[in-house]
Amino acid sequence: MSLLWVSLVVFAGRTVEANSQTLDIYPLSQLERGMEGVGRTVFYGTKVEDFAVRVVDVVESRMIEESYFVIEVVDERVRRGGGISAGMSGSPILFQGRIAGALAYSWQARDNMIGLVTPIETMLKLWEKPRDVSFVQALSPQSVLLILGLDGRGGDQLREHLPWREVVVLPHVFPYRVRSETEETELVPGSAVGVQLVKGDVDIVSIGTLTAHEGDRFLAFGHSFLHRGRSNYFLSSVFVNYSVEGKEFPFKVGTPIEPVGIVDEDRTAGVAGRFNIFPQTTRCRIIVIKDGEGFTRTFNFEIVRDENIIMDFLPGIMLDAIDRVLDSQVPGSVSFSIDFQGKSTGFNQEFFWISHFDIASLTANNFGKITDDVFRNPFFKLEPEIIDIHVMVLPNVREAFFRSLELSPEVKRGDDLTGSVEIHLYREGSKNIDFAVALPSDFPLGEAEVNVRGLSTAPFSAMTTPTDFESYLEERVQEMKTNGFEVEVRSLTEPFSQEGNRGFISQRFSLPFVLEGTYSGTVIVGD
Repeated sequence: MSLLWVSLVVFAGRTVEANSQTLDIYPLSQLERGMEGVGRTVFYGTKVEDFAVRVVDVVESRMIEESYFVIEVVDERVRRGGGISAGMSGSPILFQGRIAGALAYSWQARDNMIGLVTPIETMLKLWEKPRDVSFVQALSPQSVLLILGLDGRGGDQLREHLPWREVVVLPHVFPYRVRSETEETELVPGSAVGVQLVKGDVDIVSIGTLTAHEGDRFLAFGHSFLHRGRSNYFLSSVFVNYSVEGKEFPFKVGTPIEPVGIVDEDRTAGVAGRFNIFPQTTRCRIIVIKDGEGFTRTFNFEIVRDENIIMDFLPGIMLDAIDRVLDSQVPGSVSFSIDFQGKSTGFNQEFFWISHFDIASLTANNFGKITDDVFRNPFFKLEPEIIDIHVMVLPNVREAFFRSLELSPEVKRGDDLTGSVEIHLYREGSKNIDFAVALPSDFPLGEAEVNVRGLSTAPFSAMTTPTDFESYLEERVQEMKTNGFEVEVRSLTEPFSQEGNRGFISQRFSLPFVLEGTYSGTVIVGD
């Protein structure tokens, strides 16, 4: 079992200092069975306390990266709490006052007092050019993640789709302790720290323990978090509230105080980074408006700028935001806009969707497809600085179908081809919609066919090979545009008139409802 655990987040915006430290190492080669030492961790608050340990075994391989040692914790406070808890990952293990390694893994034994320790020599390589040699792959370590601020289905969706072994979701009503603005935090080996992916109105974080630091560099956890190698996460200081003896293993619950640095290495041997340097983030805002009731709610948060993390988390956060505003699972319609702003490019689009069953779930799923298409584009890595989302939820299913089509019988080249469609709007009766399509001055003379088609019934078109980012996005965006209709004008005097020829034109008209069906007619094109 991985010991990495979870926390609640409050961002205070202050710099937290760490005591400078010169590492005094107890080498693995000098460890022997039966030796007694101490570990350091936080049981409550921010106070670092010792707990007694005894060496059970030392496993030396040809490479230090493949070596480890096993300890038994012989401390009654740990035993009363259910044994080695998730959140103790990274607890420094010392002999004669010198650091030998970091408590990293435990087994689900009856008393849960046996732990595996990553040697400090292995962890120090994270400050060099790290490479992964996994001596504990057979243990299948998984991170335990806390999601704070999601209620119901949003949290459930994240729990089902995220690759962590344990995901704990806690709503906003869960109590947490906010530290005083004047209270200072001093980070030392054994202090509780958290790796934080999202902070704000939604917080996503895990708790571990600071193993060692030297100057502005630190080591923690003793095992990987997401095992991403080069990484970009927040490191937060943490106040430990209490420990809980869970169904499978005990764990700590605590309150992150504030970001204090960046985790920029995420390897088998642990996580490493620097204090007082912070990760790149994407600032997100989701505005949900419940039309007809004047109810608006805004959700603000920051997410570390990692495309996979953004794709994993945003749809679930979106679902939770809409659910909280609607407070029900209902059919309806949504007017949806999204704006990505980055250093090199931007993306701004509007969509309209309907659902006869669950408009919140449909919106979240469609948004997931959009983010997947945008971030997995084959041209360049998109690194948005801002993601701004507006969701207008309409109470009714705004769906319509064609009833008739009227066209002007003749039109001159260079003029507008005009027409009118009668539609029946779902449970709201009929209405007429006029349209005009500009006819090119070189359009072929003679009879032309006019097809008016609702976008929800537009025929499937085979994917083309995009030549740039803009054409790639345009193709995928058009697949999701189902509101409104398209007018095609095709010359019948020139055979094989198709898109790209002078005898074929097409124009789309956006409407605040989804339109189904197709109508056709003919006109005469003259001079």
